[in-house]
Amino acid sequence: MLKIGKYIDLSLIDWDGRCSSVIFTVGCNFRCRYCYNADLVLDRNIQYIPVSDVLRKLDSYKFRDAVVITGGEPTIHKDLPELCMKVRNLGYDVKLDTNGSNPDMIQHLLDNSLVDYVAVDIKAPLLEVKYAEVTNALRNPVDNILETIEILRSRKVKYEFRTTVIPSLSIDDLVNIGEVTYPDVWYIQQYYPVDTLDPTYSKDACDIRDVYAELKKYCSHVRLRN
Repeated sequence: MLKIGKYIDLSLIDWDGRCSSVIFTVGCNFRCRYCYNADLVLDRNIQYIPVSDVLRKLDSYKFRDAVVITGGEPTIHKDLPELCMKVRNLGYDVKLDTNGSNPDMIQHLLDNSLVDYVAVDIKAPLLEVKYAEVTNALRNPVDNILETIEILRSRKVKYEFRTTVIPSLSIDDLVNIGEVTYPDVWYIQQYYPVDTLDPTYSKDACDIRDVYAELKKYCSHVRLRN
């Protein structure tokens, strides 16, 4: 059963240019040390919100036009397509935030026109050793993420890739991400060492404006999101 751990009625920042509600699912197949949603990832100290309650809220007032489904990692839940369908039936566009590790689920959602926009977090250069180091995943996800990238490239759905610039990523690492993914748009985001899944991961973050200036020399499609 899909677990919802958090719900935001109104957000102006989770989908650029859209007025959206945000649904946070519980659980994740990654254990990124710098993750700021530790309780959601670990399913810890969570008071679940019934799906019916969320749908009731979405149906009760229509001053927003979109819903973002994020996590945790939404695609680990087999009931995700049902949730997307119910949200769409209420008249909302749907954006999915994902780590890209479940291409079969993403393919299913696209085949059934259940999402309108997909944002994929690219955590590290798509090299197995580095990705394992950053994500602490039980199974290395690189092949699946590459498959997800190809699926998105082959479809008409709107999508973006984004990367949080954590201290363990070098400029060379980031250039590799840009060269391998090469989407229409790739956002880099500031890392903030607050409430991380691993409390010892509190390294100072670099200023992504400096990183952005360097990356623009190599990757014309990179954009800055703070």
